[in-house]
Amino acid sequence: LFRVTNSFYMGCYNAAYGRILGLPTNGLTMTIGQPSRHVPMYLGYKTVKNYEGYPPLGEAILRLTNATFSAYLTDLMLGICDNTNDWGGGYGVLDLVSSTLTAFEVTGTIRVGQGSNDYSGKATGYLMLPSGTASCGRLLIGSTNASFSYGLVELHGTKFVVTNSLTIGPTGKLPNYLTGTSGGIALANPDTNSLTIHPGGFLFVRFDSDPTDRGDDYWGLRMAGDQRDYFQQLRDAGRLGWTNLMSHDLDRR
Repeated sequence: LFRVTNSFYMGCYNAAYGRILGLPTNGLTMTIGQPSRHVPMYLGYKTVKNYEGYPPLGEAILRLTNATFSAYLTDLMLGICDNTNDWGGGYGVLDLVSSTLTAFEVTGTIRVGQGSNDYSGKATGYLMLPSGTASCGRLLIGSTNASFSYGLVELHGTKFVVTNSLTIGPTGKLPNYLTGTSGGIALANPDTNSLTIHPGGFLFVRFDSDPTDRGDDYWGLRMAGDQRDYFQQLRDAGRLGWTNLMSHDLDRR
């Protein structure tokens, strides 16, 4: 059992690297925060100028296998560089694809792979989730003002509720892979401004198998209200894509 009851920071500020080594690969239960006390979690977060002697990169990798993971967070930062003075760079990975997700609650914002500007250094973030449920207020992927950045949120049947807004910048990607059961982004806010995908950014839903329950809806992206026209506009613009179940047509990437 690995339980963190307060804030969780790896590879942040002046730190060069952060890795947890020696954890068991089988039977580990990891919990960040508590249902009654949400805490911040930052992996690869750079905010300071690189004065002489300080490392240039904030890097953190947390990749769990055959584990059980729970998180109750205020905010989640993965591969962020908010340093505006000098080259820095942030690299953050949270990979839970090969584990069991029992809780993933973020009351505030998730930022993945965002840099403040090109001068601040490369910012790269990866968030990869398995089947289960997740939620957050805002989800920001990739940058709108830093071409060196890259943000990837990869879902594998995750039911991910976003209560406020989802923004995918020009350097952001969100693929969602489904193998018979529904999952993906579910936007609770019906305002079309709550879903913004910039040119270069992409959200893709891949149905890799037919639904296991043919009497229920089989969905990979949901948004409150009737958003069919808006989704079609995004698809026509090359920012949103999905496969057809029978043909598995991948011509939209």
